[in-house]
Amino acid sequence: MIKNLVKTLKDNSILIPKKDIYNFNKNSNSKDAIYPLSVFVFENPKINHNTRLKCHLELIKISKQKKCDFSIAHNLSLSSRVYSVLGFYNDAIENDLEALKIWRNIKNDSLAINGEISSFANLGNIYLDLGLFKRALLNFEKGLELLKKCKQDLIPFIRINLGLGHTYSRLNQYKRAESYYNKALIESKKTKNPLIIIPCKVSAADMKLNYKDYNGAINDYKSILNSIDNIDDVNYKKSILSHLGVCYLRLKKYSLAKKYFKMYLDLIKDKNMFEDLPGALSQIGQVYYKQKNIEKSLLF
Repeated sequence: MIKNLVKTLKDNSILIPKKDIYNFNKNSNSKDAIYPLSVFVFENPKINHNTRLKCHLELIKISKQKKCDFSIAHNLSLSSRVYSVLGFYNDAIENDLEALKIWRNIKNDSLAINGEISSFANLGNIYLDLGLFKRALLNFEKGLELLKKCKQDLIPFIRINLGLGHTYSRLNQYKRAESYYNKALIESKKTKNPLIIIPCKVSAADMKLNYKDYNGAINDYKSILNSIDNIDDVNYKKSILSHLGVCYLRLKKYSLAKKYFKMYLDLIKDKNMFEDLPGALSQIGQVYYKQKNIEKSLLF
């Protein structure tokens, strides 16, 4: 049943842990059999987004074959996040709306509330990316309301508060954004999980960038970069390299700005993250424009 999944990953030089394959084959509980595979696919930094998407769509098929609603909704929600990163917003919204219907019909699993909150967080982030701030806030606030019913609310709490922080930051309401970011950062430390703590630290550093405290932001970004190197995460690394370039650009330290924008560009090319390529090229073009090298600027 998981041959296609194994092959897709193997074609990209990724091997599923033997314990997860054994668990899938032997575990009579479909949710417990599929869940570790879903987490492995979503969290493995060596899997590129296109491959990750194929795997989650395959896991949805497997979940339907096993008639496991929880796993169907879980992988719909995870695939929505990948669709969103790739810019396929219609597919992302469609998957989360479908997931929401399933989460609401699961009555015998307390984690269904977590799933519902996750889908609202996803939708909020999608509408935020599209610049639809009222819709973003509406979905984050729905998730915030559901936190009252959530027993294991640590991760949902962090995602919703980060989302609200991001939205108010985009609306230039920095004090309000900062309050949500602080709540998320405090709770994230309880997880002791770098993958959860790092995005909260990045958001806190972003506030310094918003307040034009460029040197403070640079110090924070470089500190986070050291943590990222220990866990081999690509997504936050590329974000920080880009933000470091922005800080140096605004400080008019053009050689350092180019250095970090070039590192950002090289990382994207190395990991085949072509959805980020236009932005990376544009940033290098901005440096040359500031240096009044118009021909090179236009080239990028």
